[in-house]
Amino acid sequence: MNFDLLAFFLIAVLGLGICFLGYRAFLVFLPLWGLLSGLWLGIEFGSVFFGDRSIATIASWALGIIFGVILAILAYWLFKIGFTLVAAIASGAVASVVLTALGIQPGLLYLALLVGAMVGIGLLIRSYHGEKYAIIVLTALAGADLIVFAFLLLTGAVDVSDLMDGNLLSPIIRQSWISLAAFLILAGSGVVVQTRINRNYEYTPRIVNTVLGK
Repeated sequence: MNFDLLAFFLIAVLGLGICFLGYRAFLVFLPLWGLLSGLWLGIEFGSVFFGDRSIATIASWALGIIFGVILAILAYWLFKIGFTLVAAIASGAVASVVLTALGIQPGLLYLALLVGAMVGIGLLIRSYHGEKYAIIVLTALAGADLIVFAFLLLTGAVDVSDLMDGNLLSPIIRQSWISLAAFLILAGSGVVVQTRINRNYEYTPRIVNTVLGK
């Protein structure tokens, strides 16, 4: 089987699951979300301080692994704190795309705005106890991102190597307004579907402890 076709299938299926069933499956993958979020954060900080945005940069990888392990542990043992950090960092990934689109390059201003966005989102979630809807929105966005990326991969518009960029939203925005529109429609659909099917379902301490095996 062609590698790109296999990658398309795996990424698309994963994206569909996350986009439309993300809230139900979120706890199972929470440590992984923490690891990936920390990895992205390390790469982002590495690009600012070491001047190289490539995921292959040794310093960026080292920071990413350190942050990733810490967040994975926090996400597992301290659900609310760990989730808030993961959600804030995931929001920072979206903010980084917006900043880049505005022409703000990695530097002190970029870093200050990025940290401000993450802190603001984290405080907002904690202040209004919005964990449920934050999970729904973030998983819908992440799933839609993966689905559109998979189809762009199938058409040859992007390459598997683009996965190494650490942010899959960037190539989607770079392609065309059609891919961006598809992303927004899928994300919106994911939010609607997840809100409906989880109307009477909400994580409780008992569910959290059961799923995480505590």
